[in-house]
Amino acid sequence: MNLLRSFAFKNSILYLIVFFLAFGIFGYLLFKNSSERIVETVSNELQHRGDLVEIQTLEYYNELISSLDYLTYNPILENYLNNQTDQNYNLLAENYLSLLKAHSDFAQIRYIDARSGMEVIRVERNLSDISIINKTQLQNKKDRPYFAITSELKEEDIYISPIDLNKEFGKISEPRMPTLRLARVVYNNGVRLGVVVININLNNLFASLNQTVGDEFTLHILNENGYYLVHDNMDSTFLFEFEENQTRSTSPNGTFNNLDSKDKLMHSRRFQNALMTYGLVFKVIADKEVLLETYFAWRKKSILIMILTVVFLTFFSFLMMIRQSKKFSKITESLRDFPNNRNPSNVLIQRKDEFGDMARSFAEMASVINIQMDTINSEKLKAEEAVLEKSKFIENISHEIRNPLQSIMGLSTMLEKNNPNPNQLDILNSLKFNTSNLQGLVNNVLDYQNVIKGNITVEYSWEHITQVIEEVVMGNKFVASEKKIQLQMKFDEKLSCYQYYIDRLRLYQILANLISNAIKFTNEGGCVTVNCMLELKPNKHYLTFLVVDNGVGMTDSEVLKIKERYFTNRGIQTLNSNYGIGLTIVTELLHLIDSELEITSEKGQGSKFKFTLNLDARENLNNNIKDTKLLNLESLHLLIIEDDKQIVELYKHLLSQSNSTITFIEDVKILNSLKGQFDVIVADYRFAKKSLLDVRHLLENFKKPETVLLIASGSTPDIELFENMFKNVSFIKKPFSNLEFKQSINQNIVRVKYGVPNINRIKADYDYQEQNYMRALNILIDEWVSISNKINNAIESNDSSSMESSLHKFVTTLKRLDLHKLAIGLDDVKTKMPLQNLEKSEIQTEVKFVLNTILKEIKSQI
Repeated sequence: MNLLRSFAFKNSILYLIVFFLAFGIFGYLLFKNSSERIVETVSNELQHRGDLVEIQTLEYYNELISSLDYLTYNPILENYLNNQTDQNYNLLAENYLSLLKAHSDFAQIRYIDARSGMEVIRVERNLSDISIINKTQLQNKKDRPYFAITSELKEEDIYISPIDLNKEFGKISEPRMPTLRLARVVYNNGVRLGVVVININLNNLFASLNQTVGDEFTLHILNENGYYLVHDNMDSTFLFEFEENQTRSTSPNGTFNNLDSKDKLMHSRRFQNALMTYGLVFKVIADKEVLLETYFAWRKKSILIMILTVVFLTFFSFLMMIRQSKKFSKITESLRDFPNNRNPSNVLIQRKDEFGDMARSFAEMASVINIQMDTINSEKLKAEEAVLEKSKFIENISHEIRNPLQSIMGLSTMLEKNNPNPNQLDILNSLKFNTSNLQGLVNNVLDYQNVIKGNITVEYSWEHITQVIEEVVMGNKFVASEKKIQLQMKFDEKLSCYQYYIDRLRLYQILANLISNAIKFTNEGGCVTVNCMLELKPNKHYLTFLVVDNGVGMTDSEVLKIKERYFTNRGIQTLNSNYGIGLTIVTELLHLIDSELEITSEKGQGSKFKFTLNLDARENLNNNIKDTKLLNLESLHLLIIEDDKQIVELYKHLLSQSNSTITFIEDVKILNSLKGQFDVIVADYRFAKKSLLDVRHLLENFKKPETVLLIASGSTPDIELFENMFKNVSFIKKPFSNLEFKQSINQNIVRVKYGVPNINRIKADYDYQEQNYMRALNILIDEWVSISNKINNAIESNDSSSMESSLHKFVTTLKRLDLHKLAIGLDDVKTKMPLQNLEKSEIQTEVKFVLNTILKEIKSQI
């Protein structure tokens, strides 16, 4: 390439001439007659004025904070919050009006409800007067940043907003009003009740600061993002309020230069109050022409020749750059338009200089990008279709498999209760066992998808660990006996004295997978032992679970491959594939509950699987009741929505003794014509081509204020989507046992008939101080257990006086918990005494279950 024709060479020579001539002459004359002393004096004065501006601003902010403190802790406000009468409301509004009149800078004072975000009181200053805004004109500020941020603050914190222009209904108010907002949360007995907000018009402050700086200096104030708030040119202020892309006065890294231009001297400092989450930058600027008149008079004579030279060279350079910039513009235009039109311009491709090279390179790059983009778009569409198909398949398989399983489990239980002969009993046991195995396989497959998606969550509750172990072991007894394997369980006797806070379902899955694997790879006549050891430490219990077998065992390398299969996701299908997805699920579930699986094994000797849980514990409550009977449903109306006819028959069997009014819907289209309101709605989550979400708007027509929605599904639905419609929403996973269904129905009936306990009043009595209200709640629980036993004994002995004595104090507790219906129900039992034997048995069973269920509700809220 010819160097003389090079664009870089031409610009290098041009810039060299310009810089040498201009700065050479300028530097020689300027530095020969230095003005360092004058500049230093002016700089010191600028710093002094900056100090005054900072002090004045700090005092102003402190005064504002004092006013906010007064508004927050105002006894008039406290009086209104405690007694919200019209008179107290007017007193508070007049108080705000007086404060607004006393502070000419205050534009608005508002009190906003902390829960709804709705303005309660607003007093504002207009152009002509100050007024209290009518309640009908108050606005909801829940979506405003200052409300959202302030409502999450602690009692002692203050929100100081960034400075912006005041807006009404999304439009900037005229004339412009620089606005600062101070806000604080109003607490009453530890409860967030509202937010006090002051809008301050900063025009007076800015005018006062300009006076402090003086006429000989100029004050600029910038926000932390580099936009001007105060500037001698009004059109340069608050540009961020008008356009998104504006030139900032900061360098790209956010620092502020101490020299605005070669004709200015400037002192810059950052200001930030201790309560502010952002900073302001004050610039005090001096015009050299004004302050250095003598110096500039001499300099003008000295640089006359330089000006003429610079003008000439600038004009020459300008002409040259215009010619060259046109070529750059063509390439830039192609680059800018490329996302919309992926065909670059070929105008400059034939040139032999850098422009031609750039154009040709861009054309080649565009061609490669076009090919890759087409490939990416094609693969993206394929991937999206595959993910969608996979998701639909999993949802469909979950629904289609779990419904038949539900029918088989329910019908098996029904057949078992019909006194089958021994031969039939063996067949039923085999049917139940194989159904259980199939259920485990289905759960593993579907849970494996949740593991991959990261959708598995844990739901903790107080459980008996010994019961979980016994259930898992009993569930595997049959398969162990068929292989003539001795299945043993051992656990520390102290475990039966405690309840533990654990996800029962996840622990059951972990143990079931480990035991199933151990049985599968233990030879006939072998032994599998499930052991749980307890180690007591202060405030914590350490439970170590062991599943030990004397089966085929594994080598060290095979153990590593099992772990590697999960940790590297290689999907190894070797000897260890016998552990399949079960071990993957075990590992993931243990991670969710902060534990890890340890494997030790020896080839031909057996394997040991071990994990340890660190659990919260409490002493065992001996009033757990397992009642398989349904509570009295005679006065309730039930709606059953289920499209599987076999499950409908199962529901009819389970509810046949309930003496309740039940409506069955097998086609969701009927919901459009259905009339009436129901106390309990039991609904399948998925239908032929719809889900319960698709028809949830129709359910609104059938609910009462206390209606319970029980969702039955093979996959876990998003219950939160229904909670805005129903006060009580619960979920039962298919396939479920008859006992599980009855218990779930009973728990929901308790909610409908007797209410849900509310412990917030007790917390409020102790100012929401956890240590104090927890002590009170623990005492309440102990008394609940004691009085429950007394009530049961009184019913058992038909002793009405003992019943009345027990209820005397208990009724007060029930009313504090908003359990008025339960108080009425227990009083009704007292009036019926003495009771007949059959009636006594039924009432006693119901009372035990109700009291125990509500006690669990209380504990779940702690």
